[in-house]
Amino acid sequence: MVLFYKLHHSGTKRGSSLSAVIRVSFSLASATSEELSQLATYLTRQLRKAGVSTLLLPDVAKRSQESQFLRNDEMGVPYTAVLNDNTLKTGILGLRSRETTLKEQVHVSELESHVGLLLRNY
Repeated sequence: MVLFYKLHHSGTKRGSSLSAVIRVSFSLASATSEELSQLATYLTRQLRKAGVSTLLLPDVAKRSQESQFLRNDEMGVPYTAVLNDNTLKTGILGLRSRETTLKEQVHVSELESHVGLLLRNY
């Protein structure tokens, strides 16, 4: 099942939208701090600026991590960026692949370039 998500890009006429397949979704720990939410929003914007379609739902922290993964998998999102309190301390997030269900560690400063490399083959 493929989910189409309307992305609003700056530079397009007001009211127009483009449909794109979501490539990266965000998963946040249940007890999410405001700082972690702000980091997720920042990373979402950075990826979108780089042309990567993303999904950050407002209820993301209200669900268990497993249910967040399940929802993303059902929507066909290939990668989920997993942020937790340690991400704020170390700058390291988990990037989970839908195909393998494995998480690799990526520093937040390298997320954009790493996702770009992964999506070249997608």
